[in-house]
Amino acid sequence: MAIFILLLGVLQGENGLTTIIILTIACWVTDVLDGKLARQSTKPTRLGGFDPIADWVLAASIALCLVLWKVIPWFVVVIVMGIVTFSTRLLHFVAPQKFFIGLTYGVLFVYLCQKKLVWAVAMVGSLVLLVILNPPRAKQQVRGFFREIAEFIRGVDKGNPED
Repeated sequence: MAIFILLLGVLQGENGLTTIIILTIACWVTDVLDGKLARQSTKPTRLGGFDPIADWVLAASIALCLVLWKVIPWFVVVIVMGIVTFSTRLLHFVAPQKFFIGLTYGVLFVYLCQKKLVWAVAMVGSLVLLVILNPPRAKQQVRGFFREIAEFIRGVDKGNPED
């Protein structure tokens, strides 16, 4: 759906915003439900490893739409995506990726508040619904994010004696 969202953003511009928000919410809901089902299953799925990539592609598609609509400058997205790629590929540190995803949704939310408030409310409502559907997982993801930040900071404080 992320590629379809990007195509809508390119071809329809801001006129496709309503469909883009509906598809984004559908992505979130199916992601949560799929994850919940996968954790309850006794057999691991091969597609589970692609979940972080799918999350990133969805956020990147929305970020590119926001660039095309001149909501955010292109160079900001390029710099942030470069930092995310560097941190995940070379440092194996995924907190910047999660931050990028959250930041993208935050910018989208602010933009929706200005353009179509009803969809901003729908976006927040769907996030609340996702937490209600799976509160332990929501808590686990927030704690995991802060744990990664703390581990990174501790690693930086210790320094690398080989440097």
